[in-house]
Formats: sequence, structure tokens, C-alpha cells
Amino acid sequence: MIKLGDSIFRDFYDNEFNNKSKLIYNRVRKLFKNRMEELSFLESKHIKTVNFGSLYSVGIHDRYVVYTDITSHNFEGKRIENYSTVVNIYSNFLLSEFLDESQGYMVKYLQVGRRRFRILYYNERYNNLLANGKMIDVQELEASYNDNIALPIYSIDFVSKGMEMIAVDFNEIENLSKIGADKFLSSEEVIEELYKAILRYSF
Repeated sequence: MIKLGDSIFRDFYDNEFNNKSKLIYNRVRKLFKNRMEELSFLESKHIKTVNFGSLYSVGIHDRYVVYTDITSHNFEGKRIENYSTVVNIYSNFLLSEFLDESQGYMVKYLQVGRRRFRILYYNERYNNLLANGKMIDVQELEASYNDNIALPIYSIDFVSKGMEMIAVDFNEIENLSKIGADKFLSSEEVIEELYKAILRYSF
């Protein structure tokens, strides 16, 4: 069905790609150059997003997420720091408010073609380690394409702040193995959804 072109990682469904196919899926980031652009994109789609920017724009908080490498993804290139450390060392870095009201729970919205999932993770070390944590629950939502974002596979991470769910990360490509999606999706299902989505979005 599909040939894998450029890719920045290996995934569990890679053996299903067909090197003779003329339909190519390039598994690389190409829409955005950094996290600030990604978060700004979510805002433009009217998705409630964590307050991010300079220390001046984010304001005074007890703790922050410091983006030490704005080109990294998932939980790489960012760390939790307190206000004093940010002022003294990281005042010129991209920052966001550290949201701890979720008490270690995070919801990942995953889109694979028209298949949509809400995945709940728990990170018991949330106060000092940014990570997915342990997969607690997976709920498949009603299948539908999201033409507003128009990507074959992507995910958005949300944490709670009071009664709201706040987006804290956007992955325009997603390593399905890394997030445990092989537990509820087969290789054949991923390839079939990829094929249909690529045709729909003309990737």
C-alpha cells in the first residue's frame, strides 16, 4: 500500500510498508520548526493551550517547564524548575507554567487516520520528571477525520487545570511504539488508516 520514505524513528508497523509502492509516507516533522510554533498552531485552532512564552509573558509561578531545546519532542529538551532558578539561569528560555493540578495524570489524544483514541497515563514522579508514565486506560472515540489539522498520525497531550483540559504538547508525528499503541492497534490497521489518510490529505 505505502512506502516509508524519510523517517526519524522506527515503529512497530514498519514491516507492513511496501517498498514498491508509489505512495510515500515521510515520517518527519515538516510543519513546525519548534515547540513555540506547535503550541501557537494549537491556539490558532482554538484549542486551549498552556500559557507559554518569555518569563515576562508567562508571569510569576512557583514552578515552570523550561524548554532547554525547543526543537526536541515528547519529553526531551524540557525540565521542571522553580522560579528562583528560572530567574537566575533560564530567564531567556521558552517557558510554560507547570500545571500540577492533574496530580500526575495526563490525557493523550491520538489520531491515526480516522481512528481516534483518548489515552490516560499516570506519572507518579510528576513533580520532578516529565514523562508519559504508566498507561491506565484507553478509550476509542467515534471514528472521524480531523480535517482541521489534516495529518495522518498525530497526538495532543492534555493536563487538567481546574475544570479545563489544557494542551501542553503537540506531536505532528507520533512514535506509536513509544506510547504503547501496539497494545490496541495492529500493524495492518495502522497501515490501512495511513493509506486512506495520505490519499485524503495528498501527502
